[in-house]
Amino acid sequence: MSRLYIVFLAVVLGSCIGVGSEIRIDRNGSGSLKLHYRIASGLEDLGSLDGNERWLPVPVGRADMERTVARIQGLTLVSYSSRQEGLDTLHSAELSFASPGALEAFFDSSGRLFTADLPDKRLRLAFPQTAEQDRDFKELLSRALEAYTFSISLSLPGTVRVAWLDGEGKPATVFPGDCSVAGSTLSYSVPMADLVFLDMALQMEISW
Repeated sequence: MSRLYIVFLAVVLGSCIGVGSEIRIDRNGSGSLKLHYRIASGLEDLGSLDGNERWLPVPVGRADMERTVARIQGLTLVSYSSRQEGLDTLHSAELSFASPGALEAFFDSSGRLFTADLPDKRLRLAFPQTAEQDRDFKELLSRALEAYTFSISLSLPGTVRVAWLDGEGKPATVFPGDCSVAGSTLSYSVPMADLVFLDMALQMEISW
């Protein structure tokens, strides 16, 4: 199960999750990942059972994180912490990776939603179109997701350029959320509800 399939799990499980990540990639392809995620209590018990981690978009708890890291060559867990805030648990982890392949394997082992091509100095994030939902269900879930966001910050070894494409690889004129570039850093943030109800497939292609 891809670790970027957050939007589908939010719909299927009826639970909420917000994810923020800070990625630094050095010229040799190594780098670091700081991951911060907020998980509703309904997902905590599911992730704590060995074997269930494949159903969740991020590792839940230290044991799940350590299992995930142990399976990926070139990935190291530097630190991990968690704390309770209301009905949610806030998790923070810092990892180091030796190559873009290790970063790909952590986020999306299928290679469909996240790819990192260092020779071509290119990254790609894909956001699949989600199925049309009943209006009442959409309103209910939108309210439940109101406090949750997906965000990513990328620090790359060169001047960043970003292009938004549709599902067919053609330039997309509109996209959800806020995307900004400053020199070698890209920042993107979007309400989780906007991803859950995405009415067209999108790709964010990043080069430097």
